[in-house]
Amino acid sequence: MLSQTRYRVQAVDLDYYKRNIPCQYGCPAHTDARGYVNAIAAGDFERAYYIARQPNPFATACGRICMAPCEPASRRGKVDTPIPIRALKRFVTQRYGVEGEYSFPTAPPGQDNSRTYESQQAIGSQRGEGRVAVVGSGPAGLTCAEYLARKGYSVTVFEALPQPGGMLRVGIPAYRLPKEVLDREIAEIERVGVTIKTGTPVNSVAELQEQGFDAIFVAVGAHLGQRIGAEGEEGVATEAVTFLRQVALGQPVTVGQRVAVVGAGNAAIDAARTALRLGAKEVTILYRRTRQEMPAIEEEVHGAESEGVNLVLLVAPQRMWREGEAIKVELVRMRLGEVDASGRRRPEPVEGSEFVREFDTVIAAVGQAPELPPGFDLPTVRGNTLSVAEDTLATPVPGVFAGGDCVTGPASVIQSIAQGHRAARAVDAFLQGKRARVQSRSWLEPVDPSHFFDLPYLHVERQDPPVHPFTKEGDIEEAYAEEEAVTQARRCLTCHLQTVFDGQKCILCGGCVDVCPTNCLKLVSIDQVYGEGPVSALMEQDTPDGRRPVAAMIKDETRCIRCGLCQRRCPTEAVQLMAFWFEEEVVYD
Repeated sequence: MLSQTRYRVQAVDLDYYKRNIPCQYGCPAHTDARGYVNAIAAGDFERAYYIARQPNPFATACGRICMAPCEPASRRGKVDTPIPIRALKRFVTQRYGVEGEYSFPTAPPGQDNSRTYESQQAIGSQRGEGRVAVVGSGPAGLTCAEYLARKGYSVTVFEALPQPGGMLRVGIPAYRLPKEVLDREIAEIERVGVTIKTGTPVNSVAELQEQGFDAIFVAVGAHLGQRIGAEGEEGVATEAVTFLRQVALGQPVTVGQRVAVVGAGNAAIDAARTALRLGAKEVTILYRRTRQEMPAIEEEVHGAESEGVNLVLLVAPQRMWREGEAIKVELVRMRLGEVDASGRRRPEPVEGSEFVREFDTVIAAVGQAPELPPGFDLPTVRGNTLSVAEDTLATPVPGVFAGGDCVTGPASVIQSIAQGHRAARAVDAFLQGKRARVQSRSWLEPVDPSHFFDLPYLHVERQDPPVHPFTKEGDIEEAYAEEEAVTQARRCLTCHLQTVFDGQKCILCGGCVDVCPTNCLKLVSIDQVYGEGPVSALMEQDTPDGRRPVAAMIKDETRCIRCGLCQRRCPTEAVQLMAFWFEEEVVYD
């Protein structure tokens, strides 16, 4: 008896192929991670850097500290473990970025998918005119500034702190991102023509308009630490953002021997590991949920534990007070209840479980919010973030745009870079008096079978870069050696290769299904598939010889490893692996 299993399917089109490169689709700035990983696999390291740098003025910094949303998106992770994309980026940026013999790369020969609307290639030859003020020199502000300067605008960045970089400088410790690396990347942005004025706070939008700026981008970040909510914490607990900023700017900071950090995000981990480097002997993270709910990057949590940071879970501070030189903290044990709005189980106090711990310093790392000067007079929404139009980041004040953490709330560096690009396009369109839109073209082309996935690499495991033992100074991670970088890059499943089926050539022999090593193909009756829109139309469409389709080839993309065995097996050339390419540019109407 034939199977009655039914399959919900999608029709294949060029947009489907684009989404089918999940590492690039998962990056907020649409970096062609597949492109630079494949270039590393081929030993073309300079081309790899060119691809990584295209949409990202902080490619070197991101090679060290990016949260790498591309990695969980990586299809290799569906097979075993994701490609170590961030570490591979560091490998090439250390050679060809600002840490090496740097010059902004010119396009080497070859094809890739790096020409996205965020890339330097997509800027175009049309030059802009006008003066733009950027308030804040974090990743969003400087990304926007660089893009607009390359377009020909006169761009001035105003920074309240004594040094530029925003949270890249004062929120990320030097053991993760050396300040000289950040300085060099910012210097390259200045070399394009961006003027940065540090120690220059802006108190209102009006003062910039009076100075003759034609457009303003507000990117002030989220530098205001949030309170724990414990009785007596004011004047006792120090906010993590304040603590990290003081350390980054070289201000004197004393933590004592025993430090408590309340919270479990990346700022909490950074604060804990920084306290160790300031001489603390015992650092404890207090968190009201379990290890599984910790929002910090897992490798950072593991790194903190390996350095001796203690995790005390399912506890919450209720009150705290000073007693002599010490800080007493009353904690209550928690249990997890029903799922709350965050998608995690809500922590609930256990009655009668209170106990007291003693520390020298308590650091609150439970959240951040923008600190907006009252003179800005711009509308805000939840979390004191600025209210903007989603597509253009425009505020209700004509010519004033906002983005980065002051709009999204605390986010990742790569998310802020993406916001900077979006703002730059919107500012450019505003100053031109036109509407900006992204225009895309895409195509498929045959590929040499030598580019198919090399099956032996299906059994190569992920190997992360070596980690240094704990020291008070210096990097915590080494870059890959060349041989290991190439090996790790060759684990990539080359998702730009797409399986294209020609139903007119197929003789329904099922050879491609039989030879597939991962069982990603199925040849099924047309009655077993269903879907919306184009799928229904395809099922009802007659073949060129006037017959109705009787069968469908369906594919599970999460299993396909691009080995090409289906193409080699097919006796009629009905199956081909073809390279999918696309290019984007911003056009104005």
